[in-house]
Amino acid sequence: MGMEKRKYPRVTTSMDILYYTGDAPDEGAERIHYFGTVTDLSLGGVRLVVEHPHAQDERLWLQGVRGGPDIISGRVKWIRDEQEHYYMGIEFLKPV
Repeated sequence: MGMEKRKYPRVTTSMDILYYTGDAPDEGAERIHYFGTVTDLSLGGVRLVVEHPHAQDERLWLQGVRGGPDIISGRVKWIRDEQEHYYMGIEFLKPV
């Protein structure tokens, strides 16, 4: 079995967050809000469990990833349909 080629180490977690799609937070545009659960976290991104699928490369804004109100931008790297939920790999656009 080959070794994973990850830039940052991952930490397993279970953290409920709020996220949304649409324009940047400071642009004041209307956004659709969703809830998701972060199941693993690194400086470069998260694995997110959600109820609604999103398109690969779609930009998302995640709130609560660091346990506070900070908003982090990311994009969908991959998505997998698993029974009643979807798993998405989200890459942060800037490491946190």
